[in-house]
Amino acid sequence: MQINELYSSASYHSIEVDAVARRINSGVDVFFSFDCVITFSDVVDVVRELKPAKYDGYAGLSTDYIINACGKLYVHIALLFSAMIVHGSVFDLLVIRRGGSITPIPKAKNINCTESTNYRGIAVSSIFGKILDRIIFSRYADKQITLQYQFGFKMSSFTAMFTMVLKETINYYTLNNGHMYSVYLDATKAFDKVK
Repeated sequence: MQINELYSSASYHSIEVDAVARRINSGVDVFFSFDCVITFSDVVDVVRELKPAKYDGYAGLSTDYIINACGKLYVHIALLFSAMIVHGSVFDLLVIRRGGSITPIPKAKNINCTESTNYRGIAVSSIFGKILDRIIFSRYADKQITLQYQFGFKMSSFTAMFTMVLKETINYYTLNNGHMYSVYLDATKAFDKVK
C-alpha cells in the first residue's frame, strides 16, 4: 500500500466518524465522582507539612526534592494520584514501599548498640505514599469513625494522651479507695519478631 492510499483508505463521512466515536465512547464508560480528584492545592497543602531531609530508603528520594520543586511537579503528582484513585490502580514503587520496611534506630545516644532492647523500629515508606496518605487523611478526617479512647492515627490526637487518661483513671480509683485492674501488652520487641 502506498502512502497516499494509506491516508485516503478511511472514509471521512461525518456519519461514519460519529459512529466510530460512539463505539469508542461506549467502550470507555468511566464514571467517577469529582470527590476522587486530587487537586493542586491538596498536594501543596500536604507538601508544606513535610519534614525536610527525610529519605524513603528505596528510590533515593528526599522530601527536599518535593518541598523545593516547582508547581508543575505538584500538578503532575495531583494528576497521578487522581488517576490512581479513579482507575483503582497504583504504580509499583508505591506498592512495594507502601507497607514500608521496619528499620531499627537507637532509642538514645551513647547506648549499648549490641542490645536489641536499645532500639525501636520505624517504618520507612515511599514519600509519594506519605503524601497520598496525608491527602486522604486530611480530606476524610471528618468521616473517620473511631472509638472515643483511640489515641493513635487520629487528627489532633497522639498516644501520649492515653498515658494521661491512664494516670487520671488510676488516680481516681486510688483517691476513692476503689479497685482497678489492667492488662498490658508488651510490644517493645515486636519488630524483632517480624521477618
